[in-house]
Amino acid sequence: SAFLMVMFGVFTSCLEGDQVTLTSNVYLSSFSINDIETEVPSKTAEGRDTIIVKKISGDSYLFAIDHLNGEVYNVDSLPKGTDVSQVTVNLGFVGAYAFYYPDGVTAKSYSSSDSIDFSSPVRFELHATDEESTKNYNIRLNVHKADMDSLVWAAVTAVASAVDLAAVSAASAISVIFSANS
Repeated sequence: SAFLMVMFGVFTSCLEGDQVTLTSNVYLSSFSINDIETEVPSKTAEGRDTIIVKKISGDSYLFAIDHLNGEVYNVDSLPKGTDVSQVTVNLGFVGAYAFYYPDGVTAKSYSSSDSIDFSSPVRFELHATDEESTKNYNIRLNVHKADMDSLVWAAVTAVASAVDLAAVSAASAISVIFSANS
């Protein structure tokens, strides 16, 4: 009988420390990607075009969390050629558990070791500890559609052409003025 009283006391004291407060609070507090691979165009020693697979740090990319519209996206796009079909992510959230919908229909319990296909936005559904309140976030990984260097050189060429046209127009206008006065 004394043994049962001691066991009851130990069992009760263990339960008191493990109480969970039920709340409707649920939101995403952080989102990041782990290191990811990208394809970088390069040249061989013989001058032929080739592709090099390069690992880039996921920590280099910050994500915006729009709580009002339930959207998460990287502010600076990943380089062109980045494979976003198998990405592991880190989700920080207030709540009890999270699901994601890899195919848009079927829910899967979130684990930080899951490889997720972000070729199109993925919906994450967070659940509060009250098991009634939820919050949905559509998460997308933006990837550049063109090489950044080609955009810079195209812009420089366009500006240079505009400057050349302005110089030609000015020279023509001066020539017209001088020839009209002659």
